[in-house]
Amino acid sequence: MRIALFLLMLTLSAVGQAADAPQVRVQLEQTGPIYVGQSLRLNVTVLVPNYFLSALQFPLFDLPGAVVTMPDEGAANLNETIDGVTYAGIRRSYVIVPQRDGNFVLPPVQITFQYAAVPGQSSPGSVTLPPEKIDVLAPPGAKSGQGAVAVASMTIKQQVEGLAKTMHVGDAITRTIEIDADQTQSMMIPPPSFTAPEGVHLYKRDPQLTDLKGDRGQFEGGRRVDVVTYRFDRPGHYLLPKVSVSWFDPGTQKTQLAEAPEIQVTVVASAQQTAIAPPPPSQTLPLPENPTTDWQRWLVPTAVVLGVLMVAWRVRRWPAKARGFLMARRVAQRETEGAYFERLFAACRANDPARSYAALMAWVQRTGATSIRDYVQATTDEELQRRVAELERYLYSSCAPLSATWTGAPLATALQRTRQSFARQHMHRSSRHHLSALNPPRVG
Repeated sequence: MRIALFLLMLTLSAVGQAADAPQVRVQLEQTGPIYVGQSLRLNVTVLVPNYFLSALQFPLFDLPGAVVTMPDEGAANLNETIDGVTYAGIRRSYVIVPQRDGNFVLPPVQITFQYAAVPGQSSPGSVTLPPEKIDVLAPPGAKSGQGAVAVASMTIKQQVEGLAKTMHVGDAITRTIEIDADQTQSMMIPPPSFTAPEGVHLYKRDPQLTDLKGDRGQFEGGRRVDVVTYRFDRPGHYLLPKVSVSWFDPGTQKTQLAEAPEIQVTVVASAQQTAIAPPPPSQTLPLPENPTTDWQRWLVPTAVVLGVLMVAWRVRRWPAKARGFLMARRVAQRETEGAYFERLFAACRANDPARSYAALMAWVQRTGATSIRDYVQATTDEELQRRVAELERYLYSSCAPLSATWTGAPLATALQRTRQSFARQHMHRSSRHHLSALNPPRVG
């Protein structure tokens, strides 16, 4: 009898300990069908009896075929009572953007911490993410495996500077396109397409990507700003095409279109070109009755005409020089660090591993680093180190599966985050090690 009672007490004690063990919950905020390219918010909540004695380290995990990030909005604290036991909880959110259709399963990621299993005493604890399944569909009309499309409400705004009712040859206007996407990171907004008709030169600047937050720091969406300049080289009537972005609306099951209107421009010959045009031929005048004295009145007009012709001959060479200057300037712009980074960013968005690695090698040299390894080590960014190592394993490791796909968005995010900080560190280091003059002036 005593033995049975003792075994019963042990069983009840074990049940009580199991009931008071740390717990983990995962929940997707989205309801209904999930589509490729849709931003999913996954909330992970860790609960412990009594209270935590250390901060939680929520790791950033890999999910093949999807982009996983953690919004910089901090964790939320909460309290909950479960079966009469008070639990303290910490919640953190992940953003998952599937790049293909099919089934996804959360990996067994472990989260470790210290907590007070017994008040006043520190105990180690850990939880593992459950194998939550996520079923992803291709948007209606899209082919399976086609890749991600924008699945978010998008708005587009346009601002034009320098536009006049009548423009002259050589004038330019600046067009700013601002795209906002609801609950979508800025790097996932598709870049708009810009074209220019013949006789117009188009210059693009680096896009500005910003993640938008609410009053409490919560993630609300992304914003992409593109600025382009059109320069008009010929007279005529021009129609600059409208700019549009398409996105899929899960609610209506239809593809929507956000557009910025087209721009009409009228360009006439410049005033300088009109001024230097040769004068029309004059009619033959009869000779004066006294040619020996009347020639003096033609001296000044003749000198003026010769001067105008000489100026016109010299000015005729200016357009060639101007074209050479502009061509050299365009070449210089293509060699800037920003231009190289834009090509690297485009290669990552295209999920092209070979082109991304080649663009990465070319770009790091423009930052002042001697190699990719030099740049990665200088940033001391663990996420960037991991993403570069993944790319190198995919390209050069014989163990990499042939069927695996590489997604460039995580690498682009890490590079964008470390780009500014590395530039500041490099400039500070360069100024600190600046050599003094070889022949400094004497004092006194």
